[in-house]
Amino acid sequence: MGKGTASSRAAAPERDDARIDLTEALAAEALGDFKLEQQAAGRAAQKGLVLGAQLVLAEARAREGWAAERLGEPDKAAAALAEAERLYSQGGDRHGAAAARHMFGDALYDHGDFAGARQNYQQALAVYRQIGAQRTGKCRDGLGAARQCQESLRADTRHRPRDQSQKHRCRGTR
Repeated sequence: MGKGTASSRAAAPERDDARIDLTEALAAEALGDFKLEQQAAGRAAQKGLVLGAQLVLAEARAREGWAAERLGEPDKAAAALAEAERLYSQGGDRHGAAAARHMFGDALYDHGDFAGARQNYQQALAVYRQIGAQRTGKCRDGLGAARQCQESLRADTRHRPRDQSQKHRCRGTR
């Protein structure tokens, strides 16, 4: 009575698998195609939302946020990364939540907000340490670079008026 064969009960076609879209997003990032990364992550997010796959949705939002940051859409990036962190936290993935916080620190750094970047790096690093994460070098490097740039900006403003070009002088040194 309609139970079907094993092959007819197989998983949904690959095109419906959000992990395929996430893999495409990662490949697009590696190629520097952030628009494609954003689109693929958006498809994955939709599929994760429909399926109620919270951690898939979290990863998709993190990818969307990173792509938006690279495309110069800071408000969109902030919203997506904040949602990713919230979803990871709700799903019990502390490492994912810290990684989203770290990416948000990178986004703030790239836009010249070194104090905000430091705060996010410090929070991410604290979680990484709590969970015993071994690979914290990028986060520590970002924290050090943000601290150095923040101190450099303070020194510059003591000696001469600050202009817009000085705000971003450290950009790209992370």
